[in-house]
Amino acid sequence: MGSKTSEKGNFELVTMGFGIFLKNMVGVIILRQNTKFVWMYGAILFSFALILILFAGLSKKPEEQQNVKLSDSVSSLTTERNELYKQIKDLEQQIADKEKAKQSFYENIEKYLSEGEGVEEIKSILLSAVKEKKVGNDQLAKDAVANLDVNELTEFQKYVYDIIINQ
Repeated sequence: MGSKTSEKGNFELVTMGFGIFLKNMVGVIILRQNTKFVWMYGAILFSFALILILFAGLSKKPEEQQNVKLSDSVSSLTTERNELYKQIKDLEQQIADKEKAKQSFYENIEKYLSEGEGVEEIKSILLSAVKEKKVGNDQLAKDAVANLDVNELTEFQKYVYDIIINQ
C-alpha cells in the first residue's frame, strides 16, 4: 500500500510539475505575444515619430526661406537707410555752404553799396533792404525798395534792386 501512496504522490508531483510547466509555457506564450505587441507598438510609435519629424523638417524649409527673405529685406533696408542718411548729411552740408555763400554775397553787396557812388538816401534804403533780405525778411526788403525810382539808380544799384524784388 505504501507503494501506491508513493506512486500516487509521485503522480501528483508529476502532474503538479506538469501543471507548473504548462503555466510557465502559457506565461511564455503570453509573454511572447506581449513581446510581439510591444514590438508592434514600438514600431508604430517610431513610425509616427518619424512622420512627425519629417513633417516638421519639411515645414521648416519654407520658414527658413522666409527668414532668408526677411533677412535680405532687412539688410537692403538698412543699406538704403544708410544711403539716405549720407544723402541727408550731404544735403545739409550743401545747405550750409549755400547759406555761407549767400551771407558772403549780401556782405559784398553791402560793402559795394556803402563804398559805391550814388545818392546817399538811395544807398541807405538799399542797404537796409539788403540787411532785411540777408536775415530772411523778404517782404520787408521789398517794401523798403518799393518807392524807389529805378531811373535814379546806378547800374549796380539796379542789380541790387532786381535781386531784392525778384528773389
